[in-house]
Amino acid sequence: MHRRPYVAVAAALALALLGPMLMPAGLPLAAAAVRAATPPKVVVVVGPTHSLTASNLQWGEAIAEDAAAHGAQVVRVFHPHATWAEVSAAAAGANVLIYLGHGNGYPSPYTTTLMRDRQDGMGLDPLDGAADDQVRYYGEQYMATLHLAPDSLVLLNHLCYASGNSEPGLPQPMQAVAVERVDNFAAGFIAGGASAVLALGTEDAGGIVDALFGPAQTLDQLFMSTGGVGVAPIVTASVRTPGARLHLDPDSATSGFYRSLAGNLDLLSSAVIGGAGPASALQGAAPAPSPSPVPPSPIVAPPAPIPAVPSAPVPALTSLAAPSVFTPNGDGISDTLTVWYSMSSPGTLDVAVASASGAVVRHMVLPAMAATGRFSWDGLGDGGATVPDGAYSLVVAPLGETGIPGAALTVRTRVLTAIRSPGAAPAVFYPFDGDPAATTALSVTLTQPATVTWTVTDSAGRVVRTLWDAHPTPAGTWTLPWDGTGSAPGSTVLSPMPVGQYLSAIAATTTAGTVLMRSAIWLTPFRLVPSAGTVTAGQTLGLSITAADPLRAAPRLLVVQPGVAPYVVTARATAGLGYRAVFRLHAGPVGIVRIVVLGTDRAGHSLAATASVRLR
Repeated sequence: MHRRPYVAVAAALALALLGPMLMPAGLPLAAAAVRAATPPKVVVVVGPTHSLTASNLQWGEAIAEDAAAHGAQVVRVFHPHATWAEVSAAAAGANVLIYLGHGNGYPSPYTTTLMRDRQDGMGLDPLDGAADDQVRYYGEQYMATLHLAPDSLVLLNHLCYASGNSEPGLPQPMQAVAVERVDNFAAGFIAGGASAVLALGTEDAGGIVDALFGPAQTLDQLFMSTGGVGVAPIVTASVRTPGARLHLDPDSATSGFYRSLAGNLDLLSSAVIGGAGPASALQGAAPAPSPSPVPPSPIVAPPAPIPAVPSAPVPALTSLAAPSVFTPNGDGISDTLTVWYSMSSPGTLDVAVASASGAVVRHMVLPAMAATGRFSWDGLGDGGATVPDGAYSLVVAPLGETGIPGAALTVRTRVLTAIRSPGAAPAVFYPFDGDPAATTALSVTLTQPATVTWTVTDSAGRVVRTLWDAHPTPAGTWTLPWDGTGSAPGSTVLSPMPVGQYLSAIAATTTAGTVLMRSAIWLTPFRLVPSAGTVTAGQTLGLSITAADPLRAAPRLLVVQPGVAPYVVTARATAGLGYRAVFRLHAGPVGIVRIVVLGTDRAGHSLAATASVRLR
């Protein structure tokens, strides 16, 4: 998007032609012509941005050619080769770092806490040659390790959040939110060596680059002379970076937060490109704009020194636990691994996931709270694909605010994806009410050949029926019927099983290991699910009812409370064979409330089932 390109270009051209007349009072004319013996290093990074990638690549190339025309040493790190390794190597010693790509900032509509590993940094290629819709965010923790040159400038172009703005289609932020976004987005880059961070949400950056190589001026003057609006400036001290200042230049007091500058606003542009002394030697620099303009001072004091960060305690992991198996195959069942931890103080977790051979397949840096918390692994490697089946170790090291790691702990798990989508249809069935023989279809999909043992167990885990025993089975979808019969332990005589819940238990063994998955079956005329297991007198209770067979009419409920005459409630139909009843319990003594559900199927058979809740 182009916001004010002609204004920016015109301003840059005016500075180039009229620079001597526009110099601030007291600034020697010779300073504008001084250049360092070594050409300034300008690094241009273009990350993957989905459908905007092609246009960002064009803009990035135009910026790079413009900087080269001014004599700069230009390094391009463009998608699909804009990996973190390439960016961090190129950024070392850079006088100007320019980034075009996705912005992921805080405050955000997606997170309630600042996630320093992935917010307020760059969106880059997760691996060399990645597609333009594959983005991995490297947050301020990574930006703090960039090792930029002294007096360097970071220019963020066409990002969301960086200048205080929102994403397209989302509401405009409140002014306080915009200020916080600018402050957070600048913090990591300043920690990585930058003196200032300039963000342009919509306009092109060419005017800024031209002005940097023009007559010397403060960065704040440059910021306002290249497309500045100036109608509702916001100038305030940084919260994240002591000694730094923020200047937001929105379209109005409440909208259009597309331009910002953060850091040392009084730094000379000639210092950025290596042609002048440090910012502390400034003279005659105009003060930053403010809502109430004040006369410029003949001498601007150097910015206050940034105080040393007090040492923070190194957090310690006191426990780490996770399931021994998970199945990331996209069926919605145990697709992610939840890892529980206990930590002595807040910080971050550096997580390395290694295969049985020791190769690290996934690396994550995650925010961590004190006491007990959790994080998850989705089974994907750094390249975005699901890792192969097998054993994996998660080595987790705690990091404090200083970046010093504490002692790591390891938890082991196994990725097994052979079983997918086990189920039973219908899940509620009852073949013993005089109807013709009825069954439920137990099913599973095998993603790879496996040796399968398939049983039906009761709710206590006792096997009542063995359907397959160590059965060699090719990949594919398999279905077996169950008629509700089983046998007692040690017996082979089949007989009808009692009413209750049963489980279809499928164990599949491959060379990577054995995975067991279960799906529930209700052998009953009605499956009854109360909204609460413990209730009080006068409380409203709901009861969800699933019938095994079509009914002639909605079922009735006979409610039997201690010390109260039984009363009848009628359920209402919901969807399919579902019904629901909602009623208020009568006042009476505490004890067990029995709810008897009565109905008649279309064949005329009377059906009944009972649920119980505790009245206290």
